[in-house]
Amino acid sequence: MIANIPVSLRIGITSGIGLFIGMMGLKNAGVIVANPETLVSIGNLTSHSVLLGILGFFIIAILASRNIHAAVLVSIVVTTLLGWLLGDVHYTESYPCRRASRRSLGMLTWQAR
Repeated sequence: MIANIPVSLRIGITSGIGLFIGMMGLKNAGVIVANPETLVSIGNLTSHSVLLGILGFFIIAILASRNIHAAVLVSIVVTTLLGWLLGDVHYTESYPCRRASRRSLGMLTWQAR
């Protein structure tokens, strides 16, 4: 069924999904922010969250170029720990999913401010 879709359309759909996910990541990191005049604009590039997001991206890029399969996981752990040391990520006692059992998820929840 996928073979019936033209190659150019498959590449376009894949590119569109990648750009959408990239924009969500840039927005969550604070690199881009909403602007009523231009829809998006550059955020505060000196804030901790933006610098951690950029650092996380470069950690993934460097580790992936060296064929380390856990590049994304390593980046998540490193940026979370750095964010915790900088005070941007804090430990809370809240329970993220009320339906799940406490034994399966535990009580640890890390949240960004």
